[in-house]
Amino acid sequence: MHERIKKIRQAINVTQQEFADRLLVKRNTVATWEGGRSIPQDSVVALICKEFNVNETWLRTGEGDMFNKAESSAVERLCSELKASELERQIISAYFKIEPNIRDSFVRRLIHEVEAKRNMEAAPELVPSMPEVTQDVMSKLAEMERQNQEMVRQNQEVVKQNKELLARLEIWEKEEDEWEKEQMEQSISPTRPHSR
Repeated sequence: MHERIKKIRQAINVTQQEFADRLLVKRNTVATWEGGRSIPQDSVVALICKEFNVNETWLRTGEGDMFNKAESSAVERLCSELKASELERQIISAYFKIEPNIRDSFVRRLIHEVEAKRNMEAAPELVPSMPEVTQDVMSKLAEMERQNQEMVRQNQEVVKQNKELLARLEIWEKEEDEWEKEQMEQSISPTRPHSR
C-alpha cells in the first residue's frame, strides 16, 4: 500500500505536507506510510479515498483504476440520456465543479436573468440571440469557478496559518513550562551560607 499512497500523491502533484494538510495529519505520518514503516488505519484509508476520489480496491490491492470515475460517468449518463450537445455537456460539467454552497445563488441569478430576457419579448431587437446567452452563461460559470478556486486557495492559506500559529503556541508553552520549572528549582534549592 505504501507505494500506492506515494503514487496518489505524485498523481495529484502535491507535496507530503500538502497531502498531510488535506488529511489533517502530520507530514512525517505521510512519510512513514510512503516508506512502508506504518500503514494507515481503515478510517484513514477511507478518508484518503474520499478526499482524493481514489478507488479503495486499487489502494488496498492494486487492482482496477487508481481514481473513481463515478462523478464523470454520472454526468456522461445524464448528458447521453438528455441527448445533450457538447456545449451543454461542458456547461453541466462546469456547473458540478462549483462548490455546492455557491450553486444555489448562481442558479437563482441565472433564472432571474432568463426570466428578465423573456419579459423583453415586446422588443425582440433588444433580446440577445441564444449564442450570446450561452456565452454569457459560460462566462459566468467560468467566473464562479475562478471565485471558487480563489476561496479554496484562501481557505488553504488560513489552515496553513492556523497550523503555524499552533506550532508557535506549542513552542511558547514549552518555553513557559521550562521557565516555570527553572523558577521552581531556584526557589526550592537551598541557599548557601555567606562566607565571611
